[in-house]
Amino acid sequence: MKNLFRKLMLVQVILAVGGSLYFSNFGDPMLGLFAGTGFNPCHLCRRGRILMYPLLPVVVYALLSKDDRLSFLTIASSGAGMILSWYHYLIQQRALQNVFACAPGNDCSVVDWHIWFVTIPFLEFIAFVVIFVLSVIILLKLKKKK
Repeated sequence: MKNLFRKLMLVQVILAVGGSLYFSNFGDPMLGLFAGTGFNPCHLCRRGRILMYPLLPVVVYALLSKDDRLSFLTIASSGAGMILSWYHYLIQQRALQNVFACAPGNDCSVVDWHIWFVTIPFLEFIAFVVIFVLSVIILLKLKKKK
C-alpha cells in the first residue's frame, strides 16, 4: 500500500516539475506550443522551484529503495512549499503585501495565467499539499509498523 502512495507522489512531482517547465518554455497551455515565449518566473516562483525540483530524485530514490524515512525530507520541503506558494497566491489576489524585492517588470503580484481563481501559484500549492499529505500517510504507516 505504501508503494502506491510513493507512486502517486512521484506522479504529482513529475506533473509539477513538468508543468513549471512547460509554463517557462511555452507559456499558456490553451494556446499550445505556438504561444511563443514562455513566462519568466518571478522571485517567489523560483523559490518554489527550489523546493519542488529536488523532490524528484528524492521521491524516485524513496520509491526504488522503499525507504520511508525520506518522508521527513518530503514533509519539510512540501510544508515550506505550501507556505510559500499560498503566500504567493495571496499576493496575486491582493490579500497580502509582498515583502520581497521583485525585479522591475517581473513583479510577483502579476497574474500571467489563470482560469477563474486558479493561477500558477495555486497549482503549485495544490501540488505541495498532495505531496505533504502522501508523505504524512507514509510516515504514519511507518510509525504504525514499529
